[in-house]
Amino acid sequence: MSGIISENKNNAALILDEVRENIRKIVEQVIRPNADRIDRNKEFPSENIAALAKEGFNGILLPEKLGGWGLNYSAFGIAVQEIAKACPSTALIYTMHVEAARTIYAHGNEEQWERWLKPVRSGKFGTTSTSEGATGGHYWYNLSEAARKDNGYIINSQKSFTTSSGFADFYVFQTKTPNAKSPDDITYFIVDGHQEGIEPGEWSAMGVRGNHSSSLRLRDVYVDEKDRLGEEGEGKEIVQNGYRDFGRNTRLRQAESPSRRE
Repeated sequence: MSGIISENKNNAALILDEVRENIRKIVEQVIRPNADRIDRNKEFPSENIAALAKEGFNGILLPEKLGGWGLNYSAFGIAVQEIAKACPSTALIYTMHVEAARTIYAHGNEEQWERWLKPVRSGKFGTTSTSEGATGGHYWYNLSEAARKDNGYIINSQKSFTTSSGFADFYVFQTKTPNAKSPDDITYFIVDGHQEGIEPGEWSAMGVRGNHSSSLRLRDVYVDEKDRLGEEGEGKEIVQNGYRDFGRNTRLRQAESPSRRE
């Protein structure tokens, strides 16, 4: 598919048709046959995520130099829509992974891209972890606060909801900056999901039992300074940029949408 996209990258409608055609193949061959079992057994859809990665969908917004396709939110929206028709759990996991990867690409550096984004093409996936119970939907307000240690940070935090909790290879994680001056003085980190001190909670929700959007606790988890996203205190800017990107790409989707609806 990447070859088709490269050859026709100036024809937006054709690209979107190719995205739709290819994601439907994965849905019918892999995702839909697994959907009932995943929801009944509260099973994490690892096979589905691996199939999406194999065909390149996990890097849909990433540039070609990182193994991605360099497409826009119109293509991403089509992929999510088609996946969600068959398995809402997989759709949510996929959505949060793409958001995590987008955040690292938008606010990280080349060394972080190499370590965290290039492996996406071979199946590694991530998610975001931001909300805390005491502040509800105001996810940019945190009670947890990172503490400096050696050449990095120690994080102790309880997040209320984290999609792919306990399964993600990496978390784009938010806390207050050390010695924060206000609740929204926040910093983002990339947290390796395969280290001690990461404890997922229990999860069960009708129709989406497979996405494991449970609580997530970090107990004395060390994050090296090289895995901080941006500078200390830039988390609020990351949040604001995310909203601006969403609004801009929503308008772009509306402008690019083909007249044909499926």
